[in-house]
Amino acid sequence: PTFGKIMLIELFAEDNKQLLVPKGFAHGFYVLSDFADVLYKTDNYYQPQSEGGINLADPKLGLEYLLKGKPVIISDKDKSLPYFDKAVFNF
Repeated sequence: PTFGKIMLIELFAEDNKQLLVPKGFAHGFYVLSDFADVLYKTDNYYQPQSEGGINLADPKLGLEYLLKGKPVIISDKDKSLPYFDKAVFNF
C-alpha cells in the first residue's frame, strides 16, 4: 500500500535520531543546512549492478515545491535517472 508514496522526514543533529530505510525502498536526501554528515550503513557490500534510482524532477513525485527558489546541486548521474513510471524495481 505504500509503493509509490512519498514520506518526508526532517532529521536534526541535536536530536540524535537515525532513519532506517528498509531494503528495496527508494530514498534520497535534501540538505537544508550549510553542512551535513550523511552516513550509510548497509547490509552488504556495494554492488553497482544493483544500483537504481528515480529522477527527483519527476512531477509524479510532487517534490517541485521543495526545490523552487533554493540552490540545488544534483549530480549528472542523478539527473539522468528515469522517472518513476520508467524506473526498474529490482528488489
